[in-house]
Amino acid sequence: MGERGLIELLEHSGDAAFVIASDGRIRFWNAAAEALFGYSAAQALDQNCHQLLQGKNAVGALVCRQDCHIRDCGARGETVPNFDLEVRLSSGERRWVNLSNLFYRDRRTGETWMVHLARDVSGEKNREQLVDNLLSLMHQLEQPSPAASTRLDRTADLSVRQRQILRHLAQGKDAATVATELGITAQSLRNHLHHINRKLNTHDRLGAVTQAQRRHLI
Repeated sequence: MGERGLIELLEHSGDAAFVIASDGRIRFWNAAAEALFGYSAAQALDQNCHQLLQGKNAVGALVCRQDCHIRDCGARGETVPNFDLEVRLSSGERRWVNLSNLFYRDRRTGETWMVHLARDVSGEKNREQLVDNLLSLMHQLEQPSPAASTRLDRTADLSVRQRQILRHLAQGKDAATVATELGITAQSLRNHLHHINRKLNTHDRLGAVTQAQRRHLI
């Protein structure tokens, strides 16, 4: 497929689609992208992607940067899975989107373009946050008295959701299966695992499960 064929395909995509050149500038912006992000094609084209969208992850850290790790992976021919990103709209509001990533190599110039397909997942994120808040409240109600709490190791302070995740992993399930069965996104699962490892002073899923079992946390 040539450049013209790619553009024609993306123009008719139901998902918001935009193309990033190797220098980080936006080369294409379809009508669905205009509707989702609020920026017209005229406003978006030739803008630097990271400055326009200012994407952040679940812990508020900037993901969109000039030295784009995702773009570098694509240039090396590596596969990049889809991920959730909180972006800035033209109104200044922030919204969660899920980005799928494709890479196209221009045969004429040898340049690799990064193609993003985006869809709004803010509703799913809001539901996840509500569930996490409810589980956190339930966990607080289950806590022992302050006097008893002082005798517990801080690493025992795992949320209900985190214990659920560890139990599923202890059963030998992979991350995709755990996320599906718990009704959360892969990014949310990764965030939970990050916090679990910090609490248990471990470095990976196996270590976290082993440590939790040893401490009778699951």
